[in-house]
Amino acid sequence: MPTTPGANKGASMLLRAAGLPLRLVKNTALGAAYLRLASLARSRIKTARQLVHPRTSITWRISEGSIVETGLPSSEGFGLSSLLARVLSRYDNDPPKITMLNALTALEMAANDPRVSLLDVRVVPAAGTGNRPVCLGLGFAQAQELRQAVMLFNYKKAKQFPSGGWGSSFTIASFDDQLTYYFASAFTFISMLPTGKVPLSGISWAQLPHKNLLEALGIDMQTGTRMEHNSSGAHFTESEIPEKHHESNLSVRKSLNDTLVSDIANSRSFDIMASFSETYKSTEDPLQFVQSRLRTVMAKLGPYIDAEWAQSIGLITDVSWDFIEDNISVLRQRTDIGAYVKACRQEIERESRD
Repeated sequence: MPTTPGANKGASMLLRAAGLPLRLVKNTALGAAYLRLASLARSRIKTARQLVHPRTSITWRISEGSIVETGLPSSEGFGLSSLLARVLSRYDNDPPKITMLNALTALEMAANDPRVSLLDVRVVPAAGTGNRPVCLGLGFAQAQELRQAVMLFNYKKAKQFPSGGWGSSFTIASFDDQLTYYFASAFTFISMLPTGKVPLSGISWAQLPHKNLLEALGIDMQTGTRMEHNSSGAHFTESEIPEKHHESNLSVRKSLNDTLVSDIANSRSFDIMASFSETYKSTEDPLQFVQSRLRTVMAKLGPYIDAEWAQSIGLITDVSWDFIEDNISVLRQRTDIGAYVKACRQEIERESRD
């Protein structure tokens, strides 16, 4: 049966009407997504511009394992790993991970930025650790690099704010390893809970000979040395640790412990001197006096120095967390260290474009 023009027109209109909702939904979804992305972009730019004001305080929340050397999962891009990293980060209450390089760069940026007046570092337990002691897991070299960056921050801020109103604050419930305290000792204000402790017993380790064990396992260990004191493989090839190797270990341990004591004494000298002022003689070298008193404390109390005693001898500043509150009148803005770095990078990009 032949169709009439009117019937074709009616069928065409029905098909268009049927496809209209689909196109409408599709266009609406795309439009909404575009508007949302544009809004987020504008919001980020606006927020970045407003992050760094005069008298800004940089806040840095860290926990065990949050400072790493390399290997951060990428949160940028469109791969599956990037997507999972972005999704999981929304439900993770732990402080964001940061590489050593980024941490040192951020501290250097803040030190040279006259708009930043305070650095507030707070150590929090990692999720799922319960009441386990908080340990940052830093090696000696890592702690030393970070504390040097904090010392540079203090030096620059003292010059930028000669009338005061600057500082660096380190807050923790308890110091459960001495390298965390070694890092914290660079801050001008150190506080912990009254139930906390400061362990300072010095750095030590033991090396046992493994030759007999390796022979029992059928392993023949072969090493080579070029000089008399190069005996790093002796504990694999000898039944007893050679005297030269023992002397080398003692030399390394002495050097590390001298550095530990010297650095802590340098950064906490004013507080420690104040606590031992009655026994100080004017003929003594102040730094040598502080180091001597610190070694005495480490020898007598070492593994467990409670909060009250630590405060009385100048190892910590207080057992209250009032540093930021006491300086809030001079603060205009508080911003996270990650957001601060992003804001600075955007400023650099805008300046390079201009």
